[in-house]
Amino acid sequence: MPARAGMANLITRLRRMVDDALITYVDKADGTGSGSVFWLQNHPVSPDSEIVTVNGTVQNDPADYSLNDADGRLSFVTAPPVGVNNVEVQYQASDFSDDEHADLLDLYRVDIIDELLEERPERVAGSITEWHDYYSQFENFEETDGGSAIFIVKDVTGSVIGSADYTPNYINGHINFPTDTEGSNRYLDARSYDLAHAAADIWKQKAALTSAYYRYRADGHQLDRQQWFEHCMEMNMTYLKQAKPMHVDLVRDDLK
Repeated sequence: MPARAGMANLITRLRRMVDDALITYVDKADGTGSGSVFWLQNHPVSPDSEIVTVNGTVQNDPADYSLNDADGRLSFVTAPPVGVNNVEVQYQASDFSDDEHADLLDLYRVDIIDELLEERPERVAGSITEWHDYYSQFENFEETDGGSAIFIVKDVTGSVIGSADYTPNYINGHINFPTDTEGSNRYLDARSYDLAHAAADIWKQKAALTSAYYRYRADGHQLDRQQWFEHCMEMNMTYLKQAKPMHVDLVRDDLK
């Protein structure tokens, strides 16, 4: 499933947690005058990150070429002319695509409906109290983006409060109302994500990719490549310890 726009900041934070930053590469190839398909050395490619040039002239997608972000297949409409390194592509790539990160995050998503937010009154002067700050018990929210109502705040009647009337902190679940609400209840519909659990899964997948690494020793030199696997599993356990429990079944053995 394509990554939703409101997940962009969540995916950026998840990339930092799993050392999956977008890296800029430059690939060059020789035009043959007949071959129209080239393969980028690194993928998945970050969507719309590529700059393709032939003999120094920038090419346009889809008029001049198409690019499969998943496997790095670059197909030209017209084969580039004969030349040495006259086909150049600058692009960004990573271990996992945004869509893959989004799919994994959705496995650890909690859909929140009508959560009663905790209000925290503030004494502003003498005995005068005002209510501006409300808090959810959840964190790491998908953001409302592009008109899609994902993060919805409602009043006691169930009416939706316009997003212009409050400022949300999507990371810690703090919602600030510039105007005093006088202590009126506020409710939240939203999507919250367990980033730690998602990060643990990705580190385990990275461990699988390095499982064939081994220690090599020859002529007094030693390469401990298996440390990559050990590091990935250590990071997997680190984030599993931070992850929230998804479901727990309690069974009383004294009743058997």
